[in-house]
Formats: sequence, structure tokens, C-alpha cells
Amino acid sequence: MKWSYDVAISNGLKLLPDGTLENAGITDNNKNKTITARIGWLPLSNSSLEIGASIMTGKVGDAGTATENLTANLYGLDLNLIENIKPFQLNIKGQYSVTDVGHTEFINPVDSSSYSFTNHTTTGYIMGSLRPTLYKSFIKNFELAVRYGNYTTPLNSIWGTKDNSLAVGLNYWLSWRTVIRYTYEAINESSRVSTDLGGTPGSVTKSNSMYLQFSIQL
Repeated sequence: MKWSYDVAISNGLKLLPDGTLENAGITDNNKNKTITARIGWLPLSNSSLEIGASIMTGKVGDAGTATENLTANLYGLDLNLIENIKPFQLNIKGQYSVTDVGHTEFINPVDSSSYSFTNHTTTGYIMGSLRPTLYKSFIKNFELAVRYGNYTTPLNSIWGTKDNSLAVGLNYWLSWRTVIRYTYEAINESSRVSTDLGGTPGSVTKSNSMYLQFSIQL
């Protein structure tokens, strides 16, 4: 069995007035640093399977404000499997992530009153693809892929939503690093914004999209 690890220190994330997070950038918004770490396990002798766990933690509030010591903790689990099952190559990838931000008060954009919510976000996806790599004809260049994703943001926040997406795609590989992709994606978005914040809890928005993409890895 093999294993790998990564460790990083950075300026980290910044808390915005609505409770969302963004990268602080080159100029940090406080004097604290964010620590990120990941460990991966490759339990099979051919290293075809990797299972990883990661964490990111740091203070996100602006220096000199009431939220200066507010901390965000992010956790993640990921999976990567590439296996040859004659005559196909099977590729499965997935990830599940959790974001927790400390408690604080926010300003209601409707009436300027203060309100709070549990700043807890989860997101995850699982995808799989099949490619007939052992065929000698041009058929080996095709790949069928399916992906399911979920994105759930905090209940009773002004950006509260629950998204479920399903995408099906057909790829054609011109080379090992060049691909043409055709994808159809359907997304169902359910609102988690309370009426006090001007939302309509439970309202559903559906969207369908088609993409034609050309991609080359540099």
C-alpha cells in the first residue's frame, strides 16, 4: 500500500457580508494564516484506487472587526479509480465536502434587522465513464460519461438553495490530452431562503443545458 500527503499555508478565505466565503487574495484580510492538508491512500498494488481525506482551517473575519476571530473549517473526502475491465477502461471519481463557519450576525437586506443562521454547506459529486480503449479502431477514442452532483447551502440564508444536477456526456479523444465533449445537463434548484429574507421556501427552478466543448491540456 502507498500513501501521499500535501500540506499548505496560505492567506485563506474571507467572510463576506452575506456569509459566503471568497479567496482573500494576495493581500490578507487578517493576520492569521490558513492551513490546508490532504492525505491519500492507494491500497492496491497497481495504484488504480486512491482514497483521500482533506482539511482546511483558518480565521476568515476582517482584522479589527467583531468577526476577526471567526473560523471556517472545511473537510473533504475524495475517491479516484481507474481500472481496465476488458475491453473497457472504467474511470470513477467522487468527492464530498463540508464547510462550517462560526456563528455571527448578519444584516437582513429587506428591513436592515439582524439575523443569523447555521453556516453549514455541503457539496458532493460522483461521476463514472467508460472508454473502449482496447479496440483497435476509432471506437477506442469515444468515452461515455455520467455525473451526479449536489450542492446544499445554509437554510435561511439569502443564498440558501439545494441543487441536484445530472449530466450525461459523450467525449471524443483526439489525443491523450485533447478532447471534444458533448454534454447534456439538467439541474433542479430548490430555494431554502425564508420569507423574512424575501424568499419563497421550497420553490423549484429547473434548467436544462447542452454544451459542446473543445479542451486541450497544456
